[in-house]
Amino acid sequence: MAAAPTLVSGALMMFAGHVGQRGDWTAAGLITIPAGVLILAAFAAARKAHPVGAPPQAGVAAAGAMGVTLLAGGVMVLAGYAWGAWGWVAAAALATLGGLVILAAFALAR
Repeated sequence: MAAAPTLVSGALMMFAGHVGQRGDWTAAGLITIPAGVLILAAFAAARKAHPVGAPPQAGVAAAGAMGVTLLAGGVMVLAGYAWGAWGWVAAAALATLGGLVILAAFALAR
């Protein structure tokens, strides 16, 4: 359930980086807003998928998961920038890295 909004969020972050590389960082910043909302929705869906008796996450683990999520978003924006500046090979490598980082964030959020 959380996979679809996570993928769309990553795609929007890449698009924002590409728009920024083309020179419009204001528009790029606005594009990241729905991407952020989508990733928060994905985390909410993942929390709902937990068993009823599972203890809620709190404190350092929640902050760590959010920090890793922000890192993943930054990597995806960089991937979009790379798409326009250096080509699709660099973009694909960075997008893969961003995907692995968001997987780590979901693992921390458990």
